[in-house]
Amino acid sequence: MERFVSIVVDKRGAWAIVVLVALLTVVCLGFAGQIQEENDLLAFLPQDNPDIERFQSINKEFGGLDAALIGIETDDVFDGAFLKRLKTVTRQLTDLPQLDHVISISNMQDFAPDPMGGIRTEMLIPTIPQTPAESAALKAQVMSRGIVVGSLISEDAGAVLLVAMSAYGADPQKLTEEIRGIVEPEFTDAKLYWGGSPFISTYIFQATKADLARLSPWAVGAIVFIMLLAFRDVVGTVLGLVSTGIGILVSRALMAALGIPLNIVLGSMPIILFAVGSAYSIHILARYQSHALVHPCPEAVRRTLLGTGPTVLTAGLTTAVGMLSFAAMDIEPLRIFGVFTAVGILATLGLSLTFVPAVIRLVGLKGRQTGGSWFGPLLARLSMRVRAHRRVVGVLLAVIAVVGVGFAGQVDSRVDQSAFYSEGSPPDLGERFLQTHFGGSQFIQLLVETDLREPVHLRRIRRMGERIGRLQHVGQVQHIGLPVGLLNEAMEGQRRIPDSRAKVETLYGFLTGNPAVRQLANEERSRALMHISVNTTRAVEIESLLAEIEGLVAAEKAFRVVTMDGAGAVLALRRDVAEHVRAVLREVSPSLTVEQALVALDAPPSPPSLREIARSVRAYLTGAEALVPLEEATAGHVAHAVVALGPEPNGDDLIAAVATVLDRPSADLEVQDIAWSVGTPLEEAWAEKNASARKDAVVGALGLSGLDSGVSRSLSTALLDLNAADVGIDDPTAAAALSWTVSGVPVMHRGLSDSVTANQFRSLGFALGLVTLILSVAFR
Repeated sequence: MERFVSIVVDKRGAWAIVVLVALLTVVCLGFAGQIQEENDLLAFLPQDNPDIERFQSINKEFGGLDAALIGIETDDVFDGAFLKRLKTVTRQLTDLPQLDHVISISNMQDFAPDPMGGIRTEMLIPTIPQTPAESAALKAQVMSRGIVVGSLISEDAGAVLLVAMSAYGADPQKLTEEIRGIVEPEFTDAKLYWGGSPFISTYIFQATKADLARLSPWAVGAIVFIMLLAFRDVVGTVLGLVSTGIGILVSRALMAALGIPLNIVLGSMPIILFAVGSAYSIHILARYQSHALVHPCPEAVRRTLLGTGPTVLTAGLTTAVGMLSFAAMDIEPLRIFGVFTAVGILATLGLSLTFVPAVIRLVGLKGRQTGGSWFGPLLARLSMRVRAHRRVVGVLLAVIAVVGVGFAGQVDSRVDQSAFYSEGSPPDLGERFLQTHFGGSQFIQLLVETDLREPVHLRRIRRMGERIGRLQHVGQVQHIGLPVGLLNEAMEGQRRIPDSRAKVETLYGFLTGNPAVRQLANEERSRALMHISVNTTRAVEIESLLAEIEGLVAAEKAFRVVTMDGAGAVLALRRDVAEHVRAVLREVSPSLTVEQALVALDAPPSPPSLREIARSVRAYLTGAEALVPLEEATAGHVAHAVVALGPEPNGDDLIAAVATVLDRPSADLEVQDIAWSVGTPLEEAWAEKNASARKDAVVGALGLSGLDSGVSRSLSTALLDLNAADVGIDDPTAAAALSWTVSGVPVMHRGLSDSVTANQFRSLGFALGLVTLILSVAFR
């Protein structure tokens, strides 16, 4: 220590120190200006956590799950001018390289029956309406598509949503700036709302940055005021501030040199370093000024370094070690914060022991009486009182410590997203808008691994979605069964999952390459993703919902697929249908139980009207889909003849009936073609009318009345599942047909909450160990 002090006291050594610090400052200035910024909140999640790894893997596989949500509220969504602007904005957003894909009602695909047979793929909004009548017709068409109502357009048709899925690894701040630059100029007359992780993380980062920029001068001003009050010396105050500023500069320059970006936590580092790091220079300056009152400058510097230097060094090392303990955390931004704050503290500590005394030696700073005339005596009297009543004070401190430990254990470490922004802020307004019209901006993802071509598996996925949909705080549930049902409606007229694997595979062919469907199922049709929107931001409610979903997943049992040839299969199918009926009637009869629905299924239906069945068959025989179109009268006679054979006639009876009506031999090729082609429409007509009759019986048994046409149709469609060819029967010995995994940002937030306590104990243990080592060496 004596050797080091002799270098600082010597003028040549002091000049060398000042020159080296000046050169270091110049170099650091060059690097510090190159520091980058990062505002991705997902970076705060522990990267080795299995929930995080699973989410990142799913994110890559399904094309990005980080959605920027743009809500637009207007007087008339179906006004031609508005739709034209919406289409323009959607196209421009789609061209952004940082977006994986963009979905709105303007680029959503729709499916309709092809008059020539099969399905015709077209846009939901094929052309921009030019007249009020065209707008009204378009509105009726769009609002009849349940897959977009509540997800892309509000139920009152007063707002639309653009879903911009960011590409994996996209920069949220740059992305949101580009999105705003496209959307805002086009919709100056509409209310815009911004939601989703990219907008929220960008807002939090920018708001924090603005707060720090506004508050930092006040913090620095307070430190300057205290130093001036203590030293009453401008030179000493400036010297303390400069040494602290250089320490901060060193830390930021090292970050830039190593390519470490600036995040929300690191933004507060300069204030912390000013508050903590300036203390070391203050100790040196204060002690020096006392010594300088009775000793010349060189001797005062020497006495200061020898007497106060070791104490300042020990204090600085323990503080640096405390910050360095953050390195034990598994949250990368906090590790970086701890490491580089420790670097800044060590830099200011080193400067306080070298640069500050060197400058003092060179300028010959005069001694002064530090502190106010009243403050010192007050502290002395307080210390004497504490000493005189040390037992009472000790007991009081012990009580405070015990109470503090008790309250500390009650600190809620859960991540509440709404705590990051204030009421009335853009994220808050966006979240309220999204919860009101679109079910919320947060999503829980449920990954299922299975053969998605099997109808039984799809019905199980649908059943899980319906069960989750009944839970509190669930906005909407999207799964692969919905677009499959929409396609089946275009193909067969019923929005349901088909009964055969062949039909499901045919429908999947129309979904290949669709970006919206790519987020619901992979192209191999082996993994599907269920998206569950959450209409709350409160952590306690989200965690409760997660626990309920995980409970439903855990309750799912292994099953085997069997054909409908036994009582067990029939009972299982009826129970599945009863649960589906319960979901269809959720809004109409929220208290309906599965058992009540099962009883209602036993209500005897009225016989279906043969005339209505014949009308459906006749419509087919006269339409463009018919293999051999017939005249209206002839088609009517053929329809009545085949319907009279019952719901499941054999091929020979069909040929005979058609031959009799046409007065041709059974071997006639046209007769055989008509008989062969009419079989499927006849089967579908019987099934539809039987389902309608069953629907009336169920409605009567449940005492319901006044069902709107949509619910009535959905109930009839649900009852068609009673005709399914096979069903899944729970069997503990069977191999699990469906494998479920719960994922999503809320799951990762919970993982972060779970790791907070463990991180705190790891860091505390690390810090206590090193601090104990330093203190034992310093005061051995």
